[in-house]
Amino acid sequence: MEKFGEKFRKIYLASALSFRDRTVGSIMLPKEKIVFVNEQDFMGPLMLDQLYQSGQTHFPVTSKDKKQLVGVIHTSALNSLDIKSSENDRAKKYVDSTIYYLRDDYTLEQAMAAFLRTNSFIYIVIDQTGKIVGLLTYQMIVTNLLGYEPKDDFDGDTSILAVMKRE
Repeated sequence: MEKFGEKFRKIYLASALSFRDRTVGSIMLPKEKIVFVNEQDFMGPLMLDQLYQSGQTHFPVTSKDKKQLVGVIHTSALNSLDIKSSENDRAKKYVDSTIYYLRDDYTLEQAMAAFLRTNSFIYIVIDQTGKIVGLLTYQMIVTNLLGYEPKDDFDGDTSILAVMKRE
């Protein structure tokens, strides 16, 4: 019977070796499954619940007329939202206007280089004609490279004492 560590090494090695050969299109979230937000959307409890239920951590934001992307909303921006006083909170208030793009035929190695170069956590994936076809996150790349999604419940990274005392 094979030991777990040996099995993990083989999975990791296979993932790492295929990294140069696989394309962004093979692991991206397809456009049909992306939850888009309109810049005029009210960021109340119903919208926040819908965003949370989607499982996405970043949401592309469209213009009022839905003809172009105006940016991305990161869930971290929504964590500080006070629902009780958000009567006039529209999505455009939380938009990060920086948008990064990758083509669907880029290799995962090219995508990883782009993530490291820009320090972005999300890319909009386009085809060769510029049409949006999907979304790729840093988490998707790491999960594909490692063969699993790293989990850690520790959330005290901003506290020097918490990090010092962590076991």
